[in-house]
Amino acid sequence: MRRLFIILNVIIAMGVAKGQMDGYYYFNISNKDIDCDICMKDGSYIIEIVEGFEFKLYTTLSYGTYSIIDNEVILKDANYGFITRLRSSFPIKSISVEQGFVFSLNKTARWVGKSYEPISKQIGIDSIAQKKERESYLQLHKEPYPIEYGLYESKYNCQINEWGKWVRGNGLELTLEEDNRYTLCFKKILILQGTWQRNGNEIALYDENLNHTFYILVDRLGLNIKYLPGEFEEGLFLRHVYQPWLKKFKFEDYLK
Repeated sequence: MRRLFIILNVIIAMGVAKGQMDGYYYFNISNKDIDCDICMKDGSYIIEIVEGFEFKLYTTLSYGTYSIIDNEVILKDANYGFITRLRSSFPIKSISVEQGFVFSLNKTARWVGKSYEPISKQIGIDSIAQKKERESYLQLHKEPYPIEYGLYESKYNCQINEWGKWVRGNGLELTLEEDNRYTLCFKKILILQGTWQRNGNEIALYDENLNHTFYILVDRLGLNIKYLPGEFEEGLFLRHVYQPWLKKFKFEDYLK
């Protein structure tokens, strides 16, 4: 009976702790009205980049479930299983990011209010199904497609500035360096960084901060980013930006 009482107390305490964490938290990413929102409610969470002030544009980076151990909040992504770690501060109602996307590291997000809407996101294919999809693609496309070192970006990666001129930097940018380093940015915001390795028509991107490996597929149209985190509206493919001073990637480079 005493054991049952202890278990019930633990369950109640966990529920109270999650209830205390529920709400909207945010921090500013840049001075251009771009924020990061972290919303938690009933054991679920969502992380979004929010642009604008009056008319807001939301881009989801991660969503899933969270748990609490002491004052550490552990967010587990529903699609890829990577972990984001937050440190809570009571009674100030703020959280600091200890492990997560590059731009969010060591940032402190302030609590701005309760979340009254349920968090409902459609969970994509799981990691096992993703792996089977990638393996099937590699079996069907054994001949390596050519790629080059340098910058890759979405075809919609442009915008009109206040002077009516087209400028770059309105979407996804992936840079593959010759020393096997890479960066992934969204509207000049650094999302992922680490090392990359090519295996046939698949490129593995290891992120040093999330301690997780993501994958992109090499296609005749460009780089298929279907298996990267986030819900971006630019499309699935990144095209190479011609940079004549860069060394061309050779197939034997990844066969060594």
